[in-house]
Amino acid sequence: MFWPVPFWLLMLTIMMGLVGAIIFGALVLRPPKQKMAHEAVLGLANVPFVLKKTFRNPTQVVRPDVDGSYELRAQGLWRNPEQPFVDNGYVLLTAFDETLKRPVVRLIRLSDGTVIHQYAPDIQAMVRRSTFSSALIDLRRDRNVGLHLMMHPLLMPDGGLVIHDSSPLARYDACGHLEWMIDGIFHHSAELDEDGNIWAIFRYPQPKIPDVGPLFNDEAIMKVSPEGQILHTERVADILDANNMGWLWRTHPYTDDPFHLNDVQPVLRSGPYWQEGDLFLSLRNLSLVMLYRPSTGKVIWCGRSGHGPCSMM
Repeated sequence: MFWPVPFWLLMLTIMMGLVGAIIFGALVLRPPKQKMAHEAVLGLANVPFVLKKTFRNPTQVVRPDVDGSYELRAQGLWRNPEQPFVDNGYVLLTAFDETLKRPVVRLIRLSDGTVIHQYAPDIQAMVRRSTFSSALIDLRRDRNVGLHLMMHPLLMPDGGLVIHDSSPLARYDACGHLEWMIDGIFHHSAELDEDGNIWAIFRYPQPKIPDVGPLFNDEAIMKVSPEGQILHTERVADILDANNMGWLWRTHPYTDDPFHLNDVQPVLRSGPYWQEGDLFLSLRNLSLVMLYRPSTGKVIWCGRSGHGPCSMM
């Protein structure tokens, strides 16, 4: 540690380090086409993100019975015994089954906590079919049968499920057999429109926006038929740009997650301010809610938290 080092050697080392950093940065922005080199470059670039996730503080679970008025019922549901109201509906929840040692989806009757049906979809069938490569997620490592949380499961009219978890969008029958899947990264809500089609939130495995990093969340809305056919895809950036709203994110300092599309809600019936077929979109990181009409490509209305209705420059 204390050996003398010639000044020229120190400068040469610094210069080589700078050149290496520039070359590596160029490879990250334009990954090589050869698959092994491509995955090695993106994997190395993802090391700081993985370390951050590894050493971050675990999320604390907050109990709802702070004042002692709630009691724990079946299936982890909490109820205030002093309230006479009984919900006669149902809830679809993802839970971890200790017997199967994997996440499952349970259809639960709220009145008494009875599990009406439990789904254990064949996640490995979906993983085996997937072919995409992305710095955002390693499907086989992060979304195998023991780790796939089946976020926001969507119950279909025939009793089947549509699920995802930053993974392909997949439809399973009531017995957990894979019926179809759309490869790529889907996240957050999936909703049915008035025709029974599915509106889902899609994140491109490789961003389409030029000159962004491999971890950039290039998001889109996707309309899918009940049979798994892609009917419509539209990028969030394109929607904003086409409606003179690109400044909402392009004028901000660079971030890999400028939009964070949380929800897409189809309008099922026409009203005084919207039409059947319109979409409400919620973008968390822009504090933005907007009413979008896919048939015309126009944003009809938008509002930002703390700002009121937003302007379209």
